Amino acid sequence: GITGAVGDKQLLIGNWRLLQQDALALAPVLQTRRVQLENSGHTLVFVAWAGQVRGLLALRETLRPSAASTMHTLHQLGLAIHVLTGDSRAAAAALAKRLNVTALAELLPTDKVAEIAQAEANGPVAMIGDGLNDAPALARASVGVALGCGADVTREAADVSLLGVDLQQIPWLLALARRTHRTIQWNLLWAFLYNVIGIGLALAGRLHPLLAAAAMILSSALVVGNTLRLRRFGA
Repeated sequence: GITGAVGDKQLLIGNWRLLQQDALALAPVLQTRRVQLENSGHTLVFVAWAGQVRGLLALRETLRPSAASTMHTLHQLGLAIHVLTGDSRAAAAALAKRLNVTALAELLPTDKVAEIAQAEANGPVAMIGDGLNDAPALARASVGVALGCGADVTREAADVSLLGVDLQQIPWLLALARRTHRTIQWNLLWAFLYNVIGIGLALAGRLHPLLAAAAMILSSALVVGNTLRLRRFGA
């Protein structure tokens, strides 16, 4: 949240945690409204001055059209998906129910970093984010993916930047990464076997130097050609 002076009044705008830090209480009517809005998945911003909470703003994010289908695809790939958000617990619970994911709420940027560090104890973790507050977590994760190429610091912290905001790019990126990994493995295996056979024939005196030179060129060409196939991935 933020605080500032407007005339002779000290103005406070922020979430429920900020109100608690300043020991501010809600009037019964605002408390009732707060519960109703949070249970319906809204994120609340409170406005207070002169030691009293004067009102609240209710915000609600609209899910991207491809959010549900993307989560379903990632689940089918056997991935564990967690949403890290600074929103209230009620808003996070509503989101988790709509997307069938685990949501961790009321997290500061440092909290997101701690959650990723804990998850990495069980293996590599990919973090996907599009906001300024996601930058520390993107830098901490095994692989950071900036979606929509938002703030400069977000792009710089990430390992991968995706243009646009279509979440279907995420399964595509994962498939491309796995295909690239298999291609690298195949190239290494091919180069190793090719050289072992070639060196063996050369030591046995069965491979003419000119043929050996041509064989090396052919080996490199095959590796490059196999790699270039990635350019047609998803086409």
